[in-house]
Parts: sequence; structure tokens; C-alpha cells
Amino acid sequence: MKTARYERSYTKEADLLKAYRKAQNRAEYLSDVDDKLLSYGNVIAFCAASKKCLQKESTKRNQILFWTYHHIGDLFLKKNLERFEPSNNAFALEAYQNALELSKTTGEQTDTLKKMRDVYLLLEDENGYFQTSAEMARLVDDALKAQAFLELAQNATSAKQEAYFLEQALKFVNKEDISFLQKCRQTVVLCERLYEIYQKIGDFNKALEFKNIEQQTERLIN
Repeated sequence: MKTARYERSYTKEADLLKAYRKAQNRAEYLSDVDDKLLSYGNVIAFCAASKKCLQKESTKRNQILFWTYHHIGDLFLKKNLERFEPSNNAFALEAYQNALELSKTTGEQTDTLKKMRDVYLLLEDENGYFQTSAEMARLVDDALKAQAFLELAQNATSAKQEAYFLEQALKFVNKEDISFLQKCRQTVVLCERLYEIYQKIGDFNKALEFKNIEQQTERLIN
């Protein structure tokens, strides 16, 4: 990708912000997606041309690059609406991954992972889809994690995936805002299902492990 020449080099975050705003303003009136990509690509190139920008991270610098990578990812997906090319999805995922590494808040991480998950869905990449879904589930409050993983288990496409998500849910049952009795009952239900799955796939040691937890929990209830 070609990059523009800059009249001044990077000395502080304000210089990067200026380059970003220039790219953003330019992209607003450009009609060609490739031209928009070039405009935002110049922001990345501007930082890459300076060791100070590359090596000296700061909250402001990371935020600007986060915005930039998000725009780039969105634009590659927009290109697919005009003319589908598999490489557009790969470039979009790369941009979102870069954005994810720069994100600082749960909201930013969730939004980025959601976009990545949507791309994996388009690609019919089940592993990528469930991996990003799991990362999203881990970002919710501990009290909501069990339910989030249960929902993933319900949509799993294999016994191993279902077992993985059920085990994750089991880890957070005690964090839920429900009564002790409800937690015990939910633990029993999860262990029963995990026992069935591991029996079916022939992992009898794991099956026995969850049968023991189930029986111990039932003793607490009775």
C-alpha cells in the first residue's frame, strides 16, 4: 500500500491525532473504498515511520491506533459488498486483531470480538467463531458468565465443544446471583450432562469425575 509523505515527523501523540483527523476528514468525502483505506493506512504508516511512536506506548496513542484499525477492518468488509474477495475477510480480521491488542476497555474488546466473530461466521470458520464467542463470554461479569457459557453450549456443533462450554459454565455457577439451593441444582444438571457427554465419547475418567461432583452436590441438597 502506498503511503503519503509527511511534512513533519512524529514527536508527540498530538501529531498522530492530527494525522488521524486528516485521514478521517479525507475519508468522509472519498467515494472509493480503496482510497479510504489508503487514507487510514497513512495513519499507521505515520506511526510506523517513527521509533518513538512504535516503541513508546501511551493511552492516547493506543486509542488513536485502535480507532484507525477499526476503520480499516470495517472498510475491508465494505469492499466485500461491492466485490467479494476472500482476502478482504483476512485483512479485516488482521485489522480487528490489531485493534483488539490495543483495546483497553471491556466495551472496546467486546465490540471488536463481535466483529471478528461475524467475519468467522461469514467464513463458516467454526473454530474461530466459538473461540471469539468464548472470549466475549469471559468479558462479562462473573455473575453472568455461567449463563453466557450455557448459551454457547446450546449452540455448540460438537460434543467436545459442548463439554468445554459446560465446564466453563460450571466454574462460575457459584458466582451467580441465585440462592444456594439453585446453585446446587444447576451444578447437578451440568454434571449430569457432562457425565453423559464424556460417557458417549469414551472419556470414562472425566465422566466419573463429574458423576462424583454430581453425587456430592446431591448430598448437600438432601
